[in-house]
Amino acid sequence: MNIKYRIINCKNVFLQFLIFFLVFSIVLPVTLPIKQVVTVEAKKKKATKKRTIGKATQKKTAKPEHVFLLDTMLADGIFYKHVIISMNNQKNDVHILQVDLNNRKADLEVIKAGNNNVELVKLPEMLSKAALETENNIVGGINANFWRAYTNYPIGPTIVKGEVVEMQTHKRWTSTFFNDAGKPFMGNFVLQGELISNNNRLNFKSVNRRSDTNGIVLYNRFGGDTIPYIDAGKVELLLLKGLDNILQDVPYDDSTEQAMTLDAYRAELFNTQKTSTIEYSLRKITLKYLDHPYVNAFVNCQVVSVDTGSVPILPGHCVISFGKDIDINRIPKVGDKVNIHFWTNINESELFLHSVSGTPRLVRDGIAQHEAYEEGSKSKRFISGALSRTAIGYDKAKTKMFLVAVDSRKLNNTVGVGLTQLADIMEYIGCYSAQNLDGGGSTTMVINGKNILNSTNPATSRKLSVALTAVSLKKEKGVLSPKKKKKR
Repeated sequence: MNIKYRIINCKNVFLQFLIFFLVFSIVLPVTLPIKQVVTVEAKKKKATKKRTIGKATQKKTAKPEHVFLLDTMLADGIFYKHVIISMNNQKNDVHILQVDLNNRKADLEVIKAGNNNVELVKLPEMLSKAALETENNIVGGINANFWRAYTNYPIGPTIVKGEVVEMQTHKRWTSTFFNDAGKPFMGNFVLQGELISNNNRLNFKSVNRRSDTNGIVLYNRFGGDTIPYIDAGKVELLLLKGLDNILQDVPYDDSTEQAMTLDAYRAELFNTQKTSTIEYSLRKITLKYLDHPYVNAFVNCQVVSVDTGSVPILPGHCVISFGKDIDINRIPKVGDKVNIHFWTNINESELFLHSVSGTPRLVRDGIAQHEAYEEGSKSKRFISGALSRTAIGYDKAKTKMFLVAVDSRKLNNTVGVGLTQLADIMEYIGCYSAQNLDGGGSTTMVINGKNILNSTNPATSRKLSVALTAVSLKKEKGVLSPKKKKKR
């Protein structure tokens, strides 16, 4: 009995071992490739979230964390958040002005310093003056466009309340355009414009300044009270004014460009004086707006005067200057109805009211990766320096707009950021699309009239060219956009 039992028991053990061996041999080759496939697919998905552009390769390390120092509602649909964000082994002091894009009493507006394309004004002062010109409440704002040293022109396409302040795109820089409903669109925008009259189409060469005697130029209220005419005796005075503006930048050294020499600046001013003298002798027409101006719309206007010399620009009017190469028979006459038409290369079906420009793109399709090299920036300090930074972005559904200022004053054991870190921050707070604006010494955020990045003197900042503001509306925004206007 015992011997037989042992034999039977041994057979059972042998059968169990054989079954286990067969199962293991069959299952193992099946299960391993599944795990490998999952791993490969995961790596592919992860790889799509890491893009290398030019020389830039960016990696994320430690899991980010944040602590709110303040989270408050400033007005209906407008919020201010002061948060310390820890990521990539450093802490950053981040200020966020957040606007609910679905709230019909909250809006975003662009402001041009001094309502003039060559003026620079400190941000608290800029917002304070703008508040006197509107029935709405300007809750806060940030600095926006870079500006060209000495001549002070904003860099990149700039639109304020439907009127083009600056038309030309700089290099391959990114812009953010806002439609009539306040929704943002980010991309490499290119603006073009034309005058349409009696089936004639004449393309605008530029806006608010002329470079030579050819082509046609549009001047609007941002070109000044009259078409600019610079007396030769004023060149040195303008030189000193320009130097005063640029001296505020000396401690920061945060430009994307190399500094212009004094001689180069003087030469540019004399060239401006020369072209202004040329402008004085050219034929000009004054147009009265019959429609509210928009980009991507045919704006109806009427010719109210034709003249040469120095021509005033009245409220609700603009001036078209015709170069010597334009046939006089193609110039409209007093009483003629014409169209001004500006259009964009992308999102051309949208009616745009505002725009700002900067560089580089920081977040594209929800992926943090700055595109400085692709957009034409090479300065190591601009790209990698631990500076104060200004950025804007919005979520995928375009329900939230984020106006962001990162402080580099080393408060709360924090530091400034390079573009890689800034891109990570913008993605972390919820941006599907984001871009960098002018920063360094220009980085400013004003809340209720005070510069919150300057506790010792909140009424001041560096002089700036353009601001993007969060506005609490007295009346609700319309639900529907107006239809795109047709030409006459």
